[in-house]
Amino acid sequence: MTKVQSGHSSHCDDPAVLTPFSIVLVLSAAFLHASWNALLRGGADRTQSMLIMNITVGVIGIAMMAFAACRLGRARPTCSPRV
Repeated sequence: MTKVQSGHSSHCDDPAVLTPFSIVLVLSAAFLHASWNALLRGGADRTQSMLIMNITVGVIGIAMMAFAACRLGRARPTCSPRV
């Protein structure tokens, strides 16, 4: 069998190659997952631990949504029809 080579040969075109950014994302997700489980199982009261973590995640999520809306140039969606 002979190999047919295209005009340019780069490993960046290979979909199986992980970029450094994707590796950081995967490792960050693994770290967050392990931290979540450690905090949940380490507390004396699981319900209280879940409540505190969910409130924290909610506050961070609202802050991220506000930041994303500011970056897009709109603070809130408009519901009024255009005339």
